[in-house]
Amino acid sequence: MGTRSLTRVFDRDGQELVCMYRQFDGYLSGHGKELAEFLGSGKIVNGINSSQGDGRVFNGADDLAAQLVAWFKLNGFLHMLPHETALEVTLPARIVEMQDSSTTMKASEVFLLVREAIEAALENLKLTEGVAAGGIYLMAPGIHGVGEDYTYEVFVAEPGDPLRVRVTGGWSSRADEPCLYDGSPAGLYELATKED
Repeated sequence: MGTRSLTRVFDRDGQELVCMYRQFDGYLSGHGKELAEFLGSGKIVNGINSSQGDGRVFNGADDLAAQLVAWFKLNGFLHMLPHETALEVTLPARIVEMQDSSTTMKASEVFLLVREAIEAALENLKLTEGVAAGGIYLMAPGIHGVGEDYTYEVFVAEPGDPLRVRVTGGWSSRADEPCLYDGSPAGLYELATKED
């Protein structure tokens, strides 16, 4: 039986945008640590432009919510692969040739080529059927009492302001549930690594 969790994302007006249910690894040193890593890898912006530099950006709370679900679906699949799984990825010749020359490519072209190479490697493992099935589900905003052991709430403020995460045991809507953490993603990561 898994440790179930709910992750809710709220916009700056307090509206719940998404409620993500995770079937397993919902404890602090599992989901809490992964959530902190994901949230800590980006920043909230208002509009996307080329001067934002490297790193992940979340174009508002709606985009953060969409990226969060996509990231956990993919990460959950990769997490389920046996540790000894060898994934042989053959990079396209165009990318290999770039390493020894001054040739450049658009980042989007490189991404598409690498993605195709990874998809081909997964096809060779015969794991592409049902890759996204299970593990992570979307629930109706406001739902509770679905067997969750932990609830993670992400609060998005104005662009440039820090994200806030609150973690409770069990139903977040019950006043008697203890608040295990309330603060920044970095602080959640620190707490989660102590739980390891």
